[in-house]
Amino acid sequence: SDLALGPGGDVVAVGDQGFIVVGASVEGPFAVRRLDDEENLGVVLATGRVDVPHVLGSLNGWVYLGDATGDPSDLERESVAPLHELKALAIEPTSDLIVWASGSVGRVWRRGSDGAWDREEIWLPPGLSGCVVAEDECGRIVSSRAFSRLAMHAEGMLALFTSSCPAVVVLPSGGCTAFAGLPDVPVERREEGLIFDLVLASGSFLIAAGPKVYRLEIGTR
Repeated sequence: SDLALGPGGDVVAVGDQGFIVVGASVEGPFAVRRLDDEENLGVVLATGRVDVPHVLGSLNGWVYLGDATGDPSDLERESVAPLHELKALAIEPTSDLIVWASGSVGRVWRRGSDGAWDREEIWLPPGLSGCVVAEDECGRIVSSRAFSRLAMHAEGMLALFTSSCPAVVVLPSGGCTAFAGLPDVPVERREEGLIFDLVLASGSFLIAAGPKVYRLEIGTR
């Protein structure tokens, strides 16, 4: 389940079996709606856009675009196949609606301005080889676990988090991949309990909240 707060103060919460709870403010009143397909929803984003105010994601790899405060049947439904166990969504800070989605086994997909979903290859720095990564058939370092949280930095960099690894920062433009280590968490050590419940981008920092609250300065390039 997840919750999003729109720029006008409206609230949208999503959960299992397609349930959507909407309110004009955090104080309510609230109304309950439901998707016709009853998909288990795990994430919702408020985009700040008039044409597509919300993006929702289901655990089975379906993405819904539109106004979640209205009739659920009006939401545009898209499949990010074969992305299973969709974990997180992020939106690029551009005039076009460009959406990133992550799921199981380190898979990351990007929806371009043309509405097409394409898989993005995420190859990690050698410094993370002792964490939760493995080599593919070409010897490149890839993630062997799901990216459980995404955050889009204002400069256009995408930060991906796993449950047991430092933040991985990727340039959507196809530039170099780098990482920002967490304080007191050696890169070479697995941290099985390191699960982030909330990730926010603010200025040149990323705020990651879990067992502890971390502030990562990722800078610009």
